[in-house]
Amino acid sequence: MTGPSLTRAERREKDRKVANSFSSFLASRQPGVIPAKRGAPPEQSDGSMDGRRIRRERHSPREREFIGQHRDDEMDAPQGSNSIKRGAEFVHALKNATLDESNLSEEALESLRNPGPSSVDIDEDANHQFATQLRHPDPDIRYYSFHDASCLVERLSGVVPIAHDMCINTCIGYTGPWSKLQRCVECGEPRFKNGEARRQFKTLPLGPIAQALYALPETAEKMEYRVQETERVLTYARMNGGKIETINDIFCGTDYLKAVQDGRIGPNDIVFQVSLDGAQLYRDKESDCWMFIYIFSAVHPDFRYTKKWVFPGGIIGGPKKPKHPDSFLFPALHHIAAVNKEGLSYYNAFKKTLITKSRLYCLFGCADGPAMCCMDGTVTCSGKYACRLHCKLSGRRRHGDYPALLLPYKYNVAGCDHPDAADWYQEGLERLVTARNQTQYEELRRETGICKPSIFLGLFDILGVPKMFAVDLMHLGSLNDPDLLLSLWRGTANIYEPDSRQNWDWLVLKGKVWEAHGETVALATKHIPSSFGRPPRNIAKKINLQYKAHEYLLYLYCLAPALLRSILPRALAKHVQVCTRNATISSSEED
Repeated sequence: MTGPSLTRAERREKDRKVANSFSSFLASRQPGVIPAKRGAPPEQSDGSMDGRRIRRERHSPREREFIGQHRDDEMDAPQGSNSIKRGAEFVHALKNATLDESNLSEEALESLRNPGPSSVDIDEDANHQFATQLRHPDPDIRYYSFHDASCLVERLSGVVPIAHDMCINTCIGYTGPWSKLQRCVECGEPRFKNGEARRQFKTLPLGPIAQALYALPETAEKMEYRVQETERVLTYARMNGGKIETINDIFCGTDYLKAVQDGRIGPNDIVFQVSLDGAQLYRDKESDCWMFIYIFSAVHPDFRYTKKWVFPGGIIGGPKKPKHPDSFLFPALHHIAAVNKEGLSYYNAFKKTLITKSRLYCLFGCADGPAMCCMDGTVTCSGKYACRLHCKLSGRRRHGDYPALLLPYKYNVAGCDHPDAADWYQEGLERLVTARNQTQYEELRRETGICKPSIFLGLFDILGVPKMFAVDLMHLGSLNDPDLLLSLWRGTANIYEPDSRQNWDWLVLKGKVWEAHGETVALATKHIPSSFGRPPRNIAKKINLQYKAHEYLLYLYCLAPALLRSILPRALAKHVQVCTRNATISSSEED
């Protein structure tokens, strides 16, 4: 491990120059401009009436009315160019973020900029006293209404939710560069009805949450773990030739330690993770809402992922899926970018000192496969370069996608017969924005694995794109592996010649056997301890009705090794037992 080569101020100035240079590069490409056809007069793209009249001939009367509400270059650019341009607009808006534009009230801004010691003093026995009062109410005591209680909590904590308008169909949020739109750019639905927003979503700013955590001695003390653990790791590395004793936490990571040594992460900075996912409110239905959360990484892993340390960042109502997640993430990231420009002040109740010029440092962005594509701007898992870490290992073409990493049997598709297998994200993004039409965009998207600039490029205080986006191991073991194995045991997996299901000796869960297997799974419920969580339902009946990840976990790693022992051939049953046992051991916590 070597010492820092640049001071903290010099490093930040270098990061700003790189980010501004890339922003200027995006603007210079003008991806929304469409080259004129050969022999035809060039269309005007400056918003003039002549150019508008030429383009309107390609739309219905209802579409013409809608287009009239928006800029012509945005509406008529190719779909791929729109993705690049819209992404660049949100990135540019984050770079120019200020707290005065964050929709916070003057009182909230004053509290954020000038915090002091907390005046909140909650008795340790407060919960017991409150429960007693509910059981035996005192007529002389005034009880708060829900609204009054909410206002009191906001005043004491400083955490105030911020409302933002959104499309009635959940297409977009009217934020950032879309804050002045009157209609949705996707469905055309109007934003207002009778002068009021038809629908809204709310976000919780991260700065006040961090201030509230440091305002109490108990939580402020727990937030010291990161600095102590980082110093321990670096001290051991200096004394042992750069080696790390045990890699047991995120603070042992090379990228994080280098950011600390370079001065990009200071001892008073607050590191956190942001995670985006859908939530299913009803058991047998699709996801009904989407949300993102903040996880404070500064505390010990024993506390980090508990309810007390996981905070909601924003909630997006359903039931339809957001079409532009960037517009919903923007308010939260805008607040973070604006706070970091001024520097966050907070009172550390454990040290009894006022900290100034701290920063909110986004260490990781987390999501499942589909949601991650929205966060990092890369292609889906069926793309040619679909690695979550954005490496150059390409897949192989199979019916329009690229799922096969190893060379298939008797495979000779041109361009995909490479051997089984540098950070090239910046290079790929610069190539992508040179696309002048949809055909070029699709070709470059396939060859770079990128479909748009990530909105996180608008933040300076990050590990960098794409390395800040974590690999999704949870869904691998709880959804992907069970789905793959069940499709083999049931014979529902896709096959390619010369393969044949007639040769599958593992195809055992079919007909009456499959039905009986599902009933056995349901009967096992009474034998599963309640501490294991929700038991799996009849998998034969419910597999197509949103079988939950936790149900798959209990099914594959607890029930399947025993239930399949007499159904699968002996060698394959042994293989299932070994695989599930190894997966359980590798994911278990070290003693």
